[in-house]
Amino acid sequence: MKRLDGMVAIVTGSTRGLGEAIARTFAREGARVVLTGRSQSEGEACAAAIGEAATFLQCDLTHISSIDELVATVDDRFGRIDILVNNAGDLVRANILDLTIEDYERIHRINLTAPFLLTQLVGRIMVRERRGGSIVNITSTGSAVCRPGGTAYHVTKAGLAMLTRSAALDLGQYGIRVNAIAPGTFATDLMLESTSQTQGLQESLLSTTPLGRFGELGELADVALFFASRESSYVTGQSLFVEGGRLVLNPAVAAPERAEWVDFRR
Repeated sequence: MKRLDGMVAIVTGSTRGLGEAIARTFAREGARVVLTGRSQSEGEACAAAIGEAATFLQCDLTHISSIDELVATVDDRFGRIDILVNNAGDLVRANILDLTIEDYERIHRINLTAPFLLTQLVGRIMVRERRGGSIVNITSTGSAVCRPGGTAYHVTKAGLAMLTRSAALDLGQYGIRVNAIAPGTFATDLMLESTSQTQGLQESLLSTTPLGRFGELGELADVALFFASRESSYVTGQSLFVEGGRLVLNPAVAAPERAEWVDFRR
C-alpha cells in the first residue's frame, strides 16, 4: 500500500521547483494531486508529465476570488481534501527605506494571506469530512534569520511560521495537523535568481553549510511526504529546518572543510 493512497492533495506553486517535486512525490505515493499556478500552459504540461494522478487548476493567489474558486472546484470534483501544501511564495529585494507599499502588500498577499485563506477554506472541508488532514506550510530559514533587503520576505515567512503554530492549536481538536518546513538553499529558479544578484553569495552559502552542498529537491519532498502521511500522526505545530545545518553554525566562523565520506543516498 502506498503512503497516500486515496488522499487528495492541493500543492500551490507546483509547476516548478520545490512544489513540483512535492507534487511528483505525492502522486507517486498514491495521492490525487491538484497543481496550481498562474500559467495555464505551463501547469497543464507539468500535470501531463506527472501523469493521470495530477490535475492542474489555474489560480492567482493575489485574488481572494481565485482562491475561493480553486477550493470550491477541488471540493466539487473530489468531494474531499486531505492534504494542503502552501508552497507558493515570492520575494522582492529592497532596503526598508526604499521598499514600496505596493511590493510589500503583494508579497504579503502571496506569502501569508493566501496560506491563511487556504488553511481556513480547506480546513472547513476537512472538518466536514471528519477524516482529519494535514496542512504543510513551506516557510524558509528566512523566517528565523535575515539578510539585507529582505524585509517583505522575512516578515511574511516569519508570519507563516506563527500561522502554522496558531492553526495547529485551533485545528488539533479535529484531527487536523499543521506543520512547517523551512528550506535552506535548494537549487531552484527562485534561489538562483535571488542569490545571483549579490556577487559571491552562492559561494558563501556553500561555505557556511556544514553538509557542504545545496539541497536536492527530492530531499525536501520526502520531508513533505512525512508530514502529509500517517507516519507523522502525532506531530503538529512544528517547524522543521531542512538546511544542511547552516543555522547551527556561528556566523563568525566558516564550516569545517568537507571530509571524504560515503553518501548514504547512493
